[in-house]
Amino acid sequence: MPWAAAAPAQYLDEVRPRYGVCGTSALWLTEHGERISARSVDDRFALAWVAAGLPAELSVHCLRRLYAQRQDDAGVPVDVLRELIAPSRPTSKPAAAAAGQPTTTATPPRFSPAATLP
Repeated sequence: MPWAAAAPAQYLDEVRPRYGVCGTSALWLTEHGERISARSVDDRFALAWVAAGLPAELSVHCLRRLYAQRQDDAGVPVDVLRELIAPSRPTSKPAAAAAGQPTTTATPPRFSPAATLP
């Protein structure tokens, strides 16, 4: 999929500079030049899903899991999958625990850090 690398490159070369925002490390910005939050991504995907007639209970997390499952089905090694789907912020679970939020997820056993290669 060569377009997968070309699309972000085109965004960085042609679109991102049009925001006129300097001094931020944020890659993806809103139309107001602010950092896109995970909540806003979920909200926008929800609107697209409703417009497409898909079940409302879907989320961006569902897409992440579907991606991982498709890669697994295609034979991508488990250690590579772990790297692809690992949380980008290793402190997110301790922060959630400190805030009294649940920290468990239903990660398929083959994607867990304890999984071993056959």
